[in-house]
Amino acid sequence: MTVILHVTGSGTQLWQKQGAAWVAFDAPPRGPVWIVADLAEEAFYEVPVPRVFGRDRTGFLNRQLSTRFPDTPFKTALPPAPQTGLMNRLAPPRQTLLGLDAAERVTAAIRSVTAPVAGVWSVSMLMAQLANQKRMPSDLFVVLRDAAGLRIVYVKGGVPVISRLILDATLPIDQVAEIVRTLRHLENTKVLERSDKPRPIVVIGESDGFADLLSNEKMHLLPLPSGKSKVGTDNWRPDLFEMVIKSPSGQLAPMSNRTAFVASRWQRGAFIIGALSFGLAVAFAGSILLAITDDRAALTLKQSNVQRQQTDLGSLERQIAAIGINPEWVHQAVNLDQQEILAAPSLVKHLVMVADLLAKQDNLRLERFDWRITQPERVSCAGKPVASNVPGAAPEPGKAPGASMMVELTLQIALPEGQSDKGRRQTMTAIASAIGQLEGVSVWLDPAREIDQTPLRGGGTAQGAAEKQAAWCITLVGPVAATPSGKP
Repeated sequence: MTVILHVTGSGTQLWQKQGAAWVAFDAPPRGPVWIVADLAEEAFYEVPVPRVFGRDRTGFLNRQLSTRFPDTPFKTALPPAPQTGLMNRLAPPRQTLLGLDAAERVTAAIRSVTAPVAGVWSVSMLMAQLANQKRMPSDLFVVLRDAAGLRIVYVKGGVPVISRLILDATLPIDQVAEIVRTLRHLENTKVLERSDKPRPIVVIGESDGFADLLSNEKMHLLPLPSGKSKVGTDNWRPDLFEMVIKSPSGQLAPMSNRTAFVASRWQRGAFIIGALSFGLAVAFAGSILLAITDDRAALTLKQSNVQRQQTDLGSLERQIAAIGINPEWVHQAVNLDQQEILAAPSLVKHLVMVADLLAKQDNLRLERFDWRITQPERVSCAGKPVASNVPGAAPEPGKAPGASMMVELTLQIALPEGQSDKGRRQTMTAIASAIGQLEGVSVWLDPAREIDQTPLRGGGTAQGAAEKQAAWCITLVGPVAATPSGKP
């Protein structure tokens, strides 16, 4: 329930908002009351303010208010006009004071209502704020036409300068005369400079036929801001009452008159914060409870899985026991299969490798091919390897470094017949070179190297030696079997 108490020189009247209209009523209000004073004692004063900040500035303005309005508690400092420059914005050099020297009437109006009082605002201040809306000139006359009289407010540079209430001016011609009288007063007091340019003016209430009278006095009637009333002497109330219920700046009543309203607002804020805190606590507790429920469900699922696995394991153990085979033997058989059988080198792969070696030379024939899997310390052609292509350190005698299983190959190759000694030597050298390029090979017996080391005797050649030593003994590193999962 939105209620406004309108205080005038002729008395008080309660207004209630019903939909978009304001309706007068006399019943006691059930909600907070906003008080609008429309009295002749409203006055503006602009005072210079030294460059002080914070509490010093507030104390200075309070002293100025006490000096200008010593007989009323209904007074305030209005927000300063927009300034240019950083220091002027931080500490404006001038500020307007507003006072209402009708303390007894306003106090009586406050006591007449039992509901909390939201505050007291003057019509002059509301009219000045209406003039400061967007797309309105900074220097402007604002006139409120009512059946009971005429209110004139002049705003210069966004700051209200003068406010007049004329009760006996009800005819349009008399009202225009009062507006012109106010203009001449401002010109005589040097507030305004005399000019032939039309003065802008806004009329709140009925303005039909008023424009012609104003134009004769070099005044230009402007339309009200968008959404404001345009016709009817009683239509000004929505314009100003809608501003009051938003509690704008310029509130005049001291805190002692507004305690119940401020306390209710704080109580409402505390209730909202408490409800929000309670909601957050419930949501947080709900999230924790949901997390606990999820954890219990996951634990139950894991326990059921463990129980099922234990049941399966017991069933498997009973089946193994029924077979009558020692499980350790099964582990050893799996290890043997993975480490010995599956990890054994491929005979076919090595046959293909030897075939590729023979294909690189013409008319070569393999007479002997011995292939066996052995350990590094059990190489039959033991001795010191004459060449090695095994990654890592140099091989030691009787061992192939880095290998846990290897293949020993003995190759007896028949050289082409009718070849010269030089040709035989070149063929064996080519075969030895190809063997030495194999990955992971260690050469233990190389006839090409031995024929190079055979000395010539009595102008003879090493042909006989070459024919007998055309056999190679090599070892190839086999794959290292990985330790199977389970028992070693």
